[in-house]
Amino acid sequence: MSTAQPKATPYDTGNTLLEETPAQMTAVWLSTRAGYRLAVTIRTSSATVTAMLSGPDIGNWAALLREASRKDMTTGGIVVAGRG
Repeated sequence: MSTAQPKATPYDTGNTLLEETPAQMTAVWLSTRAGYRLAVTIRTSSATVTAMLSGPDIGNWAALLREASRKDMTTGGIVVAGRG
């Protein structure tokens, strides 16, 4: 008999390093062996993450950011994560 699994959060809610913090996001085109890729980098006080995007992924990320920007935000900047 299986039981329902709790819904997973998009980040580790138990990680105290994931607090609101000043952050920076940059995007630059890079020439790679596989062709041009958009390198999107997010820097925070506790981590740096870079994603190499191509084709539909660029549009998907852009749509997610546009949708998020339309939501009511009480503060400016990038919110990387917070406690659940």
